[in-house]
Amino acid sequence: MRSSARDSLRSARAQVIIARESLNAAILANAENIADIQTKATNLANALSTSTVQMALHRAKINAVLTPEQRVALYKAIRRMRPWNRRRGGAERGPGQQQRRWQRQDQLPQQTPAARKIAKPQLLPTAKD
Repeated sequence: MRSSARDSLRSARAQVIIARESLNAAILANAENIADIQTKATNLANALSTSTVQMALHRAKINAVLTPEQRVALYKAIRRMRPWNRRRGGAERGPGQQQRRWQRQDQLPQQTPAARKIAKPQLLPTAKD
């Protein structure tokens, strides 16, 4: 049961990725070809639908063997993990998701006024002829 479910889920996800890339390529290649873009968008919608059905069937099989208490615990664990699983940069960031250097600029340590005076470069007097 595990390997067949895993294979069907992987296949469904792969089809979604392929369909999404195909749609993006069609949009970038020729935005005027509306019929091709609609076809690729429909293919993506079908792949997403298939993936959703496969995931629902998989979850139903898991829930069939769990007790009601285990189902509640699983649901709570999934809800706690969800913000960390966001791939498109949600507000919450999980452990291991380091910010890039340009994203950390607001988190530089605050300098005291005395430290700012020391850090300023001192200008050398110019020689007057």
